[in-house]
Amino acid sequence: AVPPNVTDYHVTGALAKKHSELVTFDRPVTIKYWGAHVHGWQGGKSLIVKKNGAIVQTFTTQRSADDPYQFNTPYGPADVHFNRGDKLSLEAVYDNPTDETEIGAMGILYMYVVNE
Repeated sequence: AVPPNVTDYHVTGALAKKHSELVTFDRPVTIKYWGAHVHGWQGGKSLIVKKNGAIVQTFTTQRSADDPYQFNTPYGPADVHFNRGDKLSLEAVYDNPTDETEIGAMGILYMYVVNE
């Protein structure tokens, strides 16, 4: 949930208490392809991906030029290596200019990972 009248509100799994936003790898891996999803129509601005607490990628959602009800978040090739014990975490960033709490804020990272 995103509180009313906020900008740049960071949503994590710890706040949602539904899914973990933190993955600890048990072996060396490399992310070869990835993409993000946030609810742009609900104020979703971006998904921040961190490796051991440091930002490695920010996926910024953009409204479609052809359809004002369509929002697109980038996807594409990657080459991000994680060693055993490294941590990947996510933060979805939302704005909510309304006087009502926005329910349904989320952030998803899709990725293809190969073992090293």
